[in-house]
Amino acid sequence: MPQLQGKSCNDIVEYIRSTFGDNCAAIGTGRAADMLLPLGALFTTYPEGTPRFTCPRSSFGDVAASKGIRAIVINGQSILWQALCE
Repeated sequence: MPQLQGKSCNDIVEYIRSTFGDNCAAIGTGRAADMLLPLGALFTTYPEGTPRFTCPRSSFGDVAASKGIRAIVINGQSILWQALCE
């Protein structure tokens, strides 16, 4: 997903929500992971949740980013998933 390259986690979450709807959940990577920094974390969202996303400091985002994974999106209404890759 080149249009998400260098975007903040907030921008990526908004893109996911506008594309897949508010009832989806996602786990993905942000800018620090793009740079393969060891402090790159994975963000998580909640279906129709507040806050829109959290970014725990798990330090595993660089692993997903090194594999080209931007986000994994799960639709809460059906058991479908789609990986957003570069």
